[in-house]
Amino acid sequence: MKKILPSRNFLTGRWLLFLLLSFVLVSSCKKDEENDQTTQTDQYLSVKKKMYSVMKYWYLWNHDLPTVNSANYNTPEAFLDALRNKKDRFSFIMDRNEFLNYFNEGTYYGHGISIGADAEGTLRVVFIYNDSPLKEAGVTRGWIIKSINGTLIQPGVNVTALLGKNEAGVENTFVFVDLQGQEHTVTSAKKAVAINSVLYKGVLPAGTKKAGYLVFETFINPSVAELDSAFDFFRSENIDEMIVDLRYNGGGEMNVAV
Repeated sequence: MKKILPSRNFLTGRWLLFLLLSFVLVSSCKKDEENDQTTQTDQYLSVKKKMYSVMKYWYLWNHDLPTVNSANYNTPEAFLDALRNKKDRFSFIMDRNEFLNYFNEGTYYGHGISIGADAEGTLRVVFIYNDSPLKEAGVTRGWIIKSINGTLIQPGVNVTALLGKNEAGVENTFVFVDLQGQEHTVTSAKKAVAINSVLYKGVLPAGTKKAGYLVFETFINPSVAELDSAFDFFRSENIDEMIVDLRYNGGGEMNVAV
């Protein structure tokens, strides 16, 4: 899950970690072509070294990172779990193909929701993409996530681990509590979800004026067409003022942002 914690360092670190992993994996592939003796383990050791370096500098809990031997962990995912702070339910690793699909195609494998804790520490749906299979089941922003696969959500629970791999067909059973306090049990399979980076657009009354309201979630290549469409809408509404809500925006492609 993503873009929820109120720490810019955590979010920036996560994106940097993705970029460095992408670089390391590409470099490792090139090394394989030059030297057939390079093993998968060697590649992972290199990736884990980069992971630790980035987390040491950018991670929200970087001063509390444990001292561990990376060679004891067979995969980057296992190494991340060893380094993860017990308060961290959100960090995850995205491989190079996932990374490119996210930024270039605007897709990722998952349930199509973003989750985060409210002021009381209760885990809620922060937003939901239009293409989410959970939206088809009636899930909306603000619903509480009470449990996942029978595990009650409480402090210390690793939500990322509960949800499993980001692959098509991976199923999870959620117990949600809606805004009226009713429980809903929903089983959903992960799929390639199309990201709508414009989460909402509308017009609000502002005294005698009209204010356009845009909630924008991430800077990815498909965002350009979405933003063009949104501002065409605002022009057609003859708005006087503009509100751009970036609360859930964790950054993205610089060429899209400018």
